[in-house]
Amino acid sequence: AVARSSEIHGTTEKSARDDAKIAHSHDPHRSMATSVEPELCSAARTNDLATIERLLASGNADLAALGPNGFNATHAAAHAGADAVLGALLAAGANASILSGRGDSALHLAAHGGHEGAVALLLNIGGDTTATTVDQPNASGWTPLALCVISAASAAARLRCARLLLARGADPGRAAQGGWSAALLAAQRGDAALLGALLGVGGDGDGGAT
Repeated sequence: AVARSSEIHGTTEKSARDDAKIAHSHDPHRSMATSVEPELCSAARTNDLATIERLLASGNADLAALGPNGFNATHAAAHAGADAVLGALLAAGANASILSGRGDSALHLAAHGGHEGAVALLLNIGGDTTATTVDQPNASGWTPLALCVISAASAAARLRCARLLLARGADPGRAAQGGWSAALLAAQRGDAALLGALLGVGGDGDGGAT
């Protein structure tokens, strides 16, 4: 159920963002991070498509290897909004459902960054590389849609990403960490356009809040 609106008072947007960064999951299916960043992860983080293509062509690239920050190459590309790199990794068979060392899928990271292209790619892959279900929470209990709402991206980018997630069935009323839902977060943020989209009463224009 959606948390009561009174729960917004006394809780700042910063605290909601900070809560979203905390992960306590001990999922045994996660890969272990290494102390040295793999070249594939570094190339994804810096949007170096040429290096990504070279490494993939070698046949020796470990798509699941995590770097010191707990990201594999798919996480790094999603976090950076490196659409072409992300597309190449997914085409090579990267599993977008693998969680980072902090308990986020690639979709969580792309949504939190307000990266529309990356979100679209992750929502449209199929087969064995299907992205996390659209309402699956991360290790801290935050859904991709909630992370999109608290993103530091522009209002227009948040709105476009939210619409992609909503079109795939994301629930704006699903309570996350501390009872926060995407709808409550948008209301607390004062983003009328985004709140309207979440509640199904918005128009087609881009958001105006910051």
